[in-house]
Amino acid sequence: MDNKNDKINKLLKEFQNNLETILKKDILKLGNEYLDIKKFQEDLSLKYQNTNPENVVKSQIIDEFFEQDNIKYLIKYLKIDNTKNKPILINKKEFNDPFAPPIKPDCLISEDFCGLGEHRLIFTKFPLFKEQVLLVSRDFKSQYQHLTFENMRDIILLINLINGCGFFNGGEKAGASQPRKHLQAFPYKSFPETNNNFGIFNYIKNSDNLSKINLKFDDKIGNFYHIKKFKDENIDHVLFKFDEKMTNLMKDNEKANVTGEICLKIYDILCEYLNLYENEKSDNNKISHDFSFLITQEFIFIVKRKDHDIFINEEYKKKNEIINLNSLAFFFIVVSRDPNQIEDLKKMDIIHNVYKKL
Repeated sequence: MDNKNDKINKLLKEFQNNLETILKKDILKLGNEYLDIKKFQEDLSLKYQNTNPENVVKSQIIDEFFEQDNIKYLIKYLKIDNTKNKPILINKKEFNDPFAPPIKPDCLISEDFCGLGEHRLIFTKFPLFKEQVLLVSRDFKSQYQHLTFENMRDIILLINLINGCGFFNGGEKAGASQPRKHLQAFPYKSFPETNNNFGIFNYIKNSDNLSKINLKFDDKIGNFYHIKKFKDENIDHVLFKFDEKMTNLMKDNEKANVTGEICLKIYDILCEYLNLYENEKSDNNKISHDFSFLITQEFIFIVKRKDHDIFINEEYKKKNEIINLNSLAFFFIVVSRDPNQIEDLKKMDIIHNVYKKL
């Protein structure tokens, strides 16, 4: 444990020593189509409305909020579910890569996102939110590899452009189903209420819900926390909450080189804290433990995953009825295909009975 803390504190010290240099990095030059955020959002909405029907939310999704232990959850009930036909390819040695070119024109938003050479931007074929998009590596890179600077920079640009949040299913136990590396994002306007005053977004605004982690860190951009309920249930996680100055910096797309590098350093420290690397970071950057990664303009949140498919209780286990929970669960967004399961979820202590299994 002491060796682990020594390593993390060394990383923190190096980060702090380099922070001023990072903050002076060059302004990012973006193409005209990415400079006018309002126009980008309008064009995205129009393109989404004109997508081929197979790429629209064909499921009749019923959204419902419910509150438990001061947490406001969003439950998405897939009344008519087409995601059940979604291919699970991540463990197959031979597969048809659905993210490989050529991408169907009605799915493709940008062949080269922001002209930076790293990602395509496409609509997901199985959306749970309107205008849900995927940031997909143009050259094949594995979903079992850790996030890079380019991943971090581009997801920051994306959540700014759509005014939303992003996540990464790091491995199969986190809900990844496709082998090509991809991050996902959706706009806040796609929520049932046109704001994000629910779930993790609202919950962590109250400092009483958090406990500060004792790391030697000079608070210049934010701090490390545990969520008290998660810590009580031994859910292996860590949250980095940005201060106001860093949040404002995150919103500046011209500073994405800066925020991308800062967030990558934070990500590296969080991964070390959760033992998500092999004994030494390998050249291929391979994930050694599956995890969920969440990012907004206000925080980065990582949870070490145990599983993705769980039984919520013994009755469901007898019936072999599972619930699949990817990284969305840690926004406190739960997806279910079974109305009875939803009613049972409301009656139980979700943090204790469900989330501790994830």
